[in-house]
Amino acid sequence: MAALANPDAAIGRSPYVKTKKYLKSYGRPSELEAGFFHLLLPTTDANIKFCRTTLSSALLGYPLPQVTNWEKNRDEEKFGEGATEWGNLLGTLEYLEELPSLRDEDLVAMTDARDVWFQLKPEVLIQRYRKINLQAEKRVRKILGKGIKEEAFKHDLVFAARKECSADSKEHISCYAAPESPLPESTYGPRRYDNEHDSGIEVESRPRYLHSGIAMGSARSMRNALKGAYERWQKDPKAYRSRQEIFAEMFGEQEYHRELIRSRHATSMQRLSRWWSGASSFLDNHPTPKSMQDKEASIEYGISLDYAGSLGHVVSSAQGDADWIRYSDPDTMYSTARTLNISVSGGTTIHRDIEYSRPPFWSLAPISHEADRSKEITWDTLPLYTNLRTGVTPALIVQDPEASPEELNAQWKQMWYRPHIRTKLDTVAREPVYPIASEKLSNNDREKRWWTSVVTSPADKGREGLGFLVKGVEWKRWTDVCAEDDQSDIFADGAGRWMDPKVYPPYDDVPGL
Repeated sequence: MAALANPDAAIGRSPYVKTKKYLKSYGRPSELEAGFFHLLLPTTDANIKFCRTTLSSALLGYPLPQVTNWEKNRDEEKFGEGATEWGNLLGTLEYLEELPSLRDEDLVAMTDARDVWFQLKPEVLIQRYRKINLQAEKRVRKILGKGIKEEAFKHDLVFAARKECSADSKEHISCYAAPESPLPESTYGPRRYDNEHDSGIEVESRPRYLHSGIAMGSARSMRNALKGAYERWQKDPKAYRSRQEIFAEMFGEQEYHRELIRSRHATSMQRLSRWWSGASSFLDNHPTPKSMQDKEASIEYGISLDYAGSLGHVVSSAQGDADWIRYSDPDTMYSTARTLNISVSGGTTIHRDIEYSRPPFWSLAPISHEADRSKEITWDTLPLYTNLRTGVTPALIVQDPEASPEELNAQWKQMWYRPHIRTKLDTVAREPVYPIASEKLSNNDREKRWWTSVVTSPADKGREGLGFLVKGVEWKRWTDVCAEDDQSDIFADGAGRWMDPKVYPPYDDVPGL
């Protein structure tokens, strides 16, 4: 793996330009810190889905993707039918284990490499990640009471949430031990049952169960979780069909353990209050599973879930809950809600974290004829995919892996950047290296700037333009791995392949021509 530079040494370079709104909200910090942000995409090869995911991340200014299992042919005798699935898990773990310990507090986002589309800027994703962790710690302190003083809990790893449990039986720990969603019960309506598959599993009206399509946390917490998942698979490969099932089981065991702690430390008054209210515990009907015996110390992963879908909206779990809206046109919002037969939640004003993020077309190196666009277009004028039941506009969209190409093409045409992809991509490819996101710390007195995990420079021959890295070493150009037919469907403008300006500079940029 290529050596990582020290971002703290680069704080003074590549200034992070802030809008007036940002400065008014955040103030000017007296101290600066820096860290790396890693975007991990586990996959073995490219198709149009992968090309959309990597392209959308570049358009929004996310870190240079690290593809962690590229062209790896894992031993099928060892991995069985799930060679690719478990190879993706192992490849990602290997990447994180190769990071030096001084990078333990780096931020890591691991997403599905083929089903995730990026919609909002990285600073929005980071702010929401912090907020989810704070809310989770507040809930745990309230539930565990005295137990929180004696046993350490630090929420540092966030997964997406879905409405359906991934296990085949509601008696599986990943189902019954999952906490109730903190969203108001009126958000989606009553629970229903999965009658279609006759499984007897309750399908929550509110997201409640873990979904592995998006995971975000520190490098340390992500490594620990992946290591725990891989060790489980090694012990019994046939017990799991996917890493989704393993992570869901790990979360269920964590919550079972926490319920044991709550029960163990409950005061007499708390026990009386629960008895009086008729509240029950799943411990009453589910003795400690064999898989949890004698390993209490190893099942606290600090996992919390993105119940509101602010990091990412899981489309397969919420059909009919969301649509594209423009906050500058409230009438359209209400008409869309009526079409979906739901009520608008969250008001008609764009989220503050979106409004105060970098403008959608802002750039350090705008193309001359696009310069005015970066000043005129604001987030509230763009079509944004929004959950109308919660009022949340997600930073990422997790598409249904079973969706047809026609359905995905129709969805892709709705993305706010789709009409401008070619020119915006030209701009992104020309930009110098600068922090991808910035967040305030300690009442605005300190600021942390996040940099892409591997910085390319003119000295990095062969790494020009748009692309990704294979485990931090091998450079792959987007134009080389994404077929011409796929590019035609992605751009849908009849102009053919995209010519990366870093690789094929236009004539008007060449001196003397």
